[in-house]
Amino acid sequence: MAKRLMLFLAVAFGIGLTGCTASADQQRTDLSVFIASSLNQPMEEIAKAFEPTANGVKVILNAAGSQTLRMQIEQGADADVFISADERHMDALLYKGLADTPSVIAYNRMAIIADKSADIKEWHDLAKKGIKIALAHTDVPAGQYTIDVLDAIEQDQPGFKQMVLNNVVTYEMSVKDVAQKVLMGEADAGIVYVTDIPLTGDHQARLIDIPNKYNITSQYLAVAMKDSKHSDAAKSFIEFILSDDGQKILKRYGFTPISEN
Repeated sequence: MAKRLMLFLAVAFGIGLTGCTASADQQRTDLSVFIASSLNQPMEEIAKAFEPTANGVKVILNAAGSQTLRMQIEQGADADVFISADERHMDALLYKGLADTPSVIAYNRMAIIADKSADIKEWHDLAKKGIKIALAHTDVPAGQYTIDVLDAIEQDQPGFKQMVLNNVVTYEMSVKDVAQKVLMGEADAGIVYVTDIPLTGDHQARLIDIPNKYNITSQYLAVAMKDSKHSDAAKSFIEFILSDDGQKILKRYGFTPISEN
């Protein structure tokens, strides 16, 4: 009799534990956040800071080029929040009625990343014959911003744009990949966001400024998806990014907060 009682208690206790675990799992909300790849590092930190403030919310980040994320969403990917590096891909989702009203969360600028051993000291050196350049594809926000920069320079220096394009050895589908081509020595230089250039550590790259006259200020927009099953959590996450804590994190990674633009 005693053995039967002990067995019953053990089984009952096990079921109780299982029930508690299932209940805890059911209470957790997985918030799917699609982010432009240039935001990967600050968003990881923002997600960690946000989760303790949200009851049972776990942020799941999906980082890629804005154009890739937009296509994934259009094809039915389950996203609660979308953060784009430009208006073009955000507008495409708004036009199809897939997203609510977006908010600008931060700004960025373009710069040249150059190998320290390359014969590149100033921005105009990109037109030197024989320089190997990596650029983002124009489908990528950074790629279109690069063309905008070159078009602006072209107004003052006719022929400059084509000379630079003649030096391009690769077009990448992510601005992070452009920086990696230079860091790995596969290109002498590339045009990326300021935030994509390593500021510390052992690396062979340096930053070369693009004059304000020719540069582009890009804006990052965040939006909650209309078909999100966790719309309250999605909106809370965007509000956290816009809070002082969220903006301080973005600034620490080189982004310009909305209050400083």
